[in-house]
Amino acid sequence: VQGMRDPEPNTKLEATRAFYHAVVLAKKNFRNQVERDVIMSVMNDACMFTAAPEVQIAAFECLVQIATEYYDFLMPYMNTLGLLTLETIKSAPEKVAIPAMEFWSTICDEELYLMDLVQSGQPAGGRVSLNLIQ
Repeated sequence: VQGMRDPEPNTKLEATRAFYHAVVLAKKNFRNQVERDVIMSVMNDACMFTAAPEVQIAAFECLVQIATEYYDFLMPYMNTLGLLTLETIKSAPEKVAIPAMEFWSTICDEELYLMDLVQSGQPAGGRVSLNLIQ
């Protein structure tokens, strides 16, 4: 995550791409609120880095991974993520807007999966839908 704070676009891009592959290994970090807050703040900043659309694309792709792996931890960040993704979808170039839309598609997938578990009587492992999509 540290490299994602670098002002140099190429360093920021490579760090963001690396984080994409490391997201699945960050379970301990996401369970810690302070570390999770730092990660989400850095992700937000990278998503808004308009000087390099490639960084934005990579950052939104990371958000998709985060939504898949850590859906249960997203609620405190949804006001910010909602505004960020909506503004990106409305005003950014298509190549940046598409991964921002994919974030919402992933949220839908997670909520449908949880709904299916409940309806089929299968245990959800304590997971509950955040009901972000209604």
